[in-house]
Amino acid sequence: MKIKSWLFSLLLVFVGIAGAYSLTLPINKISAVSEDASVWDGNDYSDEFDEYNLYKTDENGVVNYYIYTAKDFLYFAHTVNNGNTYNQQVVNLCVDIDLNGKKWKPIGVSENGDSATQFAGTFNGNGYTIYNLNIQNPNSPWVGLFSTVANATLKNFNLVSANINVSNEKEISVGAVAGSMTLSSIINVSVSGEIYHSG
Repeated sequence: MKIKSWLFSLLLVFVGIAGAYSLTLPINKISAVSEDASVWDGNDYSDEFDEYNLYKTDENGVVNYYIYTAKDFLYFAHTVNNGNTYNQQVVNLCVDIDLNGKKWKPIGVSENGDSATQFAGTFNGNGYTIYNLNIQNPNSPWVGLFSTVANATLKNFNLVSANINVSNEKEISVGAVAGSMTLSSIINVSVSGEIYHSG
């Protein structure tokens, strides 16, 4: 079942969903959240993260960033939204994240929603899980955990109990993991939840 869910999610990444119709896509629902998950309280980015020190350079000269809390994950999203592509850099998830069903904006969408930064690094989930992604009618043509990625690798994580609801007549590209991908890879990622589009 996990393989089918992964393949189905991957298919959604490449298919733009648009038009005057309704579509509900269930994906292997699971709801249990790890007791060790870091929970997002729904608050937006805070200036307390004006210095991002959770990084180091490895022996090959590659910059690695480390996400230890839900706030770290939110700050990572904020930096991409504001133009950091993480080109040839690695972002490591080091904890389960519970997005708690709070309204999430796809990673890479600008503050006013009229443009997107393409994530161009490697997001390595290291086997951890992101729970309860909730996206409701975002002001973006690319909808998913990430809005759009290019020359990127997204790998080694689970996206559990995702809920994506897009209800408008605009041409929208929807995927659980990424709304749009260019020259990019999804490796060892599983998805459960539901995508709903009507227009």
